[in-house]
Parts: sequence; C-alpha cells; structure tokens
Amino acid sequence: MAKWIMLIVVCLLMSGPALANTDKKAQLWELFKEGNRLKYVELVLTDLEQWDAMTLLTAATMAVQEAHLNDAELLYQMGTLRAIIDSKYYVSTEKGGNGPAPAIQSLIFSIQMPRSRLSQRQINSTYQAIVPRIEQWKPRYSRAYDPGWKYQTAPDFPQVQNAFDAAKVKRIQVVQGWLTLFSDKAYVDAYDLVKSYESNQSTDQPADEKLRAEETMQRIENDLGVAGYMAEVAKIQEIIAATRCFKTAADGSEKEVEC
Repeated sequence: MAKWIMLIVVCLLMSGPALANTDKKAQLWELFKEGNRLKYVELVLTDLEQWDAMTLLTAATMAVQEAHLNDAELLYQMGTLRAIIDSKYYVSTEKGGNGPAPAIQSLIFSIQMPRSRLSQRQINSTYQAIVPRIEQWKPRYSRAYDPGWKYQTAPDFPQVQNAFDAAKVKRIQVVQGWLTLFSDKAYVDAYDLVKSYESNQSTDQPADEKLRAEETMQRIENDLGVAGYMAEVAKIQEIIAATRCFKTAADGSEKEVEC
C-alpha cells in the first residue's frame, strides 16, 4: 500500500503545472490528501475530455482499489491511449528516469495485474459497458491542453488530433475483439483453466495442461487476429523489461540503477 501511495504522489507532482492551473486539479489534490478515492474517480469522470494520461491512470488505480471495475477499465483504456499519443507528440524535456515514461509504465503495470485476474463474465460485462463510452469520448488537442509534463515544443494540433482519432478507432476494435474471443467456447475453456492455475501459485505453473491451454489461446488469437489475454501477458513482460531507473551523477550524466 505504501508503494502504491508513493507512486500516486509522484504522478500528481509530475503533473504540477496543470495542477496549479485548474480548479479541478486542485480539487483532485485535496481529495487525494484526504484519501477520498471515490470522489477522486467521480471528479475525473465528470470531464473525461480534459484529463492527461497520468490523471486518468491515477484515477484508474483508485477505481481498482474501490472495485469499480467498469470505471477502472474505462479510465485505463483512456489513459493508455492518451499516453501513447502524448508521449509521441509532446516530447518531454526530461530524459530517462526523470521523464514521464517510468511513472506512466508503473501506473499501467499496477492496473494490469488486477485486470489479469478478471473472470470471463466480468470481462464481457465490463467491455460491453465501456465501448459506447469510449466511442462518445472526444477530447480535443489545442494550446489549452497540458499533457502533465514539460515538453520541448507545441505540436501540430491537427496532426495530433488525427493520430488520436485513428488510435481511438483502433482501440475500440481491440476491445470489441476481446468480446469476440470470449464468445469462442474453446477460448473461454482454455482461459478458465489458465486462470485456475494462476489463482493458486502453489500449483505447478508450467503444467502440461496449462501450457496447452495457453497454446490454444494463442492459436485462437492468431487465427482471429485479435490481441487477447496472451497479448496482454506479453505486454506486461515488455513493460517489466522496459522499466528502468536512472540516477544523475555529479557531472550531470545518468547511470542506470536498480529500481
């Protein structure tokens, strides 16, 4: 819990410029200090178009803590989409461990772990609920938008908007793809078996039947061209491998250290 709280503090402090410029950001900070996670999530949900990636992902972690699965998944999908676009077009003035990437990756990882424990029924219900809300989500890029970190130069806003709109369409297709996967009985059966192993770490994790079930899931994902559970597992492994920490030396150089 202490590690999770420290992570949220870091993320809120990183979005300091935006925090000081809007009343709602100030309200979020007060709600965080009060430990009022539900109010924090509710405030973010009232105006989804304005928020940056770290605010959306921070709210997602709080929704996870409160077991508000639909809100958590919605905020996760929106936050990761913002992060992808903003990281590319709002190039941070900071590099390595001082930039926004490690904090964003840590938030994403903290949400993906509880997401991986959802049942097939929960996944179907959640995705059916959030697809219309993502479709209706229409943030606009302009000079008024702050990604939550200091960036080198303002981007070409029409270019960013086009990239964002295309990425949103693709993300909706991915979410709908999960619904397609979980309408396949062979996939559901394999998923349930894998989850039964993962829910009990004392069992033989590389057991033959579990490995065969994972192979079945991977085959169905490949056949349908859908990034499903196995793709999520691969993504988590990539995030772990990509998360690096740096320490600035006296001469200004950066040295990679253990996180």
